[in-house]
Amino acid sequence: MDAARVTVLEAMQIPFVDGFETLDLSVTFSRLAPSAIIASNDLLALCVIAAVRRQGLSVPGDISVVGFDGIAIGLLTDPVLTTVEMGDATMGAAAASLLLDMAENAVAPRHLQVAHRLRLGGTVRNIRNND
Repeated sequence: MDAARVTVLEAMQIPFVDGFETLDLSVTFSRLAPSAIIASNDLLALCVIAAVRRQGLSVPGDISVVGFDGIAIGLLTDPVLTTVEMGDATMGAAAASLLLDMAENAVAPRHLQVAHRLRLGGTVRNIRNND
């Protein structure tokens, strides 16, 4: 983001209650006018894409969207979802290890890095072409 001279907005929580039809991002769009949204998981990313389209905007033309976890359904969307892919077993094992260490050894919570990769799809616009 720094290299592209793009201002990073603070993270904000998007309420995700029942399904894609209830996700309303109109206030977010009017207040912040984001150029990209990074969702905490792929299902939320797909719901964000649906909400973007309901606002008459396009992905990635108006707003880029990225998910996180790499569920298979993201490969079936049009365009294919760009996501940070992690193996379910890796994520689960890391979480279980942290929880057990905290519960059994009174270890303070900590951050871990787990194996991951960026799975490129078509939901992110190339900002280098917009200079």
